[in-house]
Amino acid sequence: MKQLVSVIILLVVVSFANAQGSKMYNSKLDGPFTTVKTIKVNGVCEMCEHTIEGALKKSPAIYFADWDEESKLLLVKYNRTMISAQKIEEMVAATGHSTAHVKADTNAVNALPECCKHDKKST
Repeated sequence: MKQLVSVIILLVVVSFANAQGSKMYNSKLDGPFTTVKTIKVNGVCEMCEHTIEGALKKSPAIYFADWDEESKLLLVKYNRTMISAQKIEEMVAATGHSTAHVKADTNAVNALPECCKHDKKST
């Protein structure tokens, strides 16, 4: 009986994991031009997350944007025929948040709320 319960639990966990993994990219549903990329983005708080994600979600070429405060990683799902990864990083930098390849615009950094000024919080 314990083995049967263990097998059922294992099947449920595997099914759930497969379902979660397929939510991000499915070539049959998303098409051949959809790309998923992870980009390192500096930021420190929930307001940073709102600013970064909000700027990207305005673009029709970007289907999904999620920045994680702990890891400082931005997960982006986009149409690579409409926008490039470089352009996405430039859009993020225009909000005042530097990426791995594009430094944030100074004027945009100065316009950020104090809590979002990551350069001043770095020690």
